[in-house]
Amino acid sequence: MFLILISSCKKNNEIAPPVPVDGKSIFTSFKLNEQTLQTYINSSKKEIKMEIRHSADAKLLKPTFDVTPGYKVYANGVLQVSGSSTIDLSKSVAYTLTNGQNDSSSWNVVITPLGCKIVIDASHDGGVWWFPQSNATGYDASKPHQGQAFANLLRAKGYEVAELGRDKELTEEMFFGNFIVIRVAGFEPYTSNEITVYKDLINRGMNLAFFTDHKINDRVDELGDFLGLKFNGVAN
Repeated sequence: MFLILISSCKKNNEIAPPVPVDGKSIFTSFKLNEQTLQTYINSSKKEIKMEIRHSADAKLLKPTFDVTPGYKVYANGVLQVSGSSTIDLSKSVAYTLTNGQNDSSSWNVVITPLGCKIVIDASHDGGVWWFPQSNATGYDASKPHQGQAFANLLRAKGYEVAELGRDKELTEEMFFGNFIVIRVAGFEPYTSNEITVYKDLINRGMNLAFFTDHKINDRVDELGDFLGLKFNGVAN
């Protein structure tokens, strides 16, 4: 096992802004002064998600945002000014976008503070972690699988633990709130977007425990190569 301790640095990014649908009101950007990873804006669900620093005061956040031209933004009935108004986001807040006439929309903004939670990245496992579960059965951490005993041991020690299945491409949102990452295997290839996710996690700061196995059948590990980790030899 390699344990990599990486210091934290500031990063405020966003994914490509959504495109207005049928001319209706949307947020085209949303950032927080205490934000870490990129913002996720889902225009179809009218939902905004992001992660903030562990030390941030969630009751005194200052959003910077852009919306469809001609619309104003309200929260709890109070007009919001981008980069000026402070808001309590310790619980989800419904934002209202309105043009003052007959068009308005309600958006739910949710934040996740960074903490000592654990996410187990088994998204590229070749079977060592998830067997006998598969893409055909779906991945359920509550049902029997080979990695369950280890995950439950961590839970018994008081950690909040999430386990990532193999059926979805990694996004930063999957790591929101988790300062501890355990990469259990890398049998299936990582996409360039997934490597970018890990790059952003490194820039944000994390503790990473990096495992690999069956190298005779898995000679290329894109994430290991990106981190500069080389594994050779055989252990019996």
